[in-house]
Amino acid sequence: MIEVIDFDQYSMVGVTVEKQQEHYELLTRLIELKTEKHAVPNVHLKDSNDKEAYLLELIENKKCVLLVANSTCPACDLAYLNNFPQMRDSLEKKGLDYNFIPIMVRNDRDFQKVERFTKKVKELEKLYSNVYIISDTTANKFNIYGFPVQLYVNKKGIVEHYELGGSHEMDSRKLAKVLQFFDAN
Repeated sequence: MIEVIDFDQYSMVGVTVEKQQEHYELLTRLIELKTEKHAVPNVHLKDSNDKEAYLLELIENKKCVLLVANSTCPACDLAYLNNFPQMRDSLEKKGLDYNFIPIMVRNDRDFQKVERFTKKVKELEKLYSNVYIISDTTANKFNIYGFPVQLYVNKKGIVEHYELGGSHEMDSRKLAKVLQFFDAN
């Protein structure tokens, strides 16, 4: 199971500009160590229509990429409204079976700005069959530290790769990684 990190121990408070990159690299290595090659938690999910499921049911012995976002993340819009739909099209052209599972993390601000959150979910629903919603607390079980995050999960529910960030254009390296992930046995 993913080993949950207490991110409060790795706060940026007091970290100088000169040390920020070093701090980021340390945190990235820690996230990879505690997340990759570990099983995803079989968390309870609800989609935007209140349909309930457990994560492992959605994986269904298929490789998948969990697309984790929040409502205030501009990079999430770029990644999940632009880049991943293009990647989906590329996978379909190659005849590869794929499974993208979009997950919106709802935080306290979303309860104050319900319209903004609902709008983001509706935008995602235009591109993906279901959008699942989880709390900040549940997101912590995946070591989510910033957005957007993609978790590449194999058929057995093991995280093969954790990736933080989106690309500013259709990054050929990211496309190659997604194609390779779904094409490999």
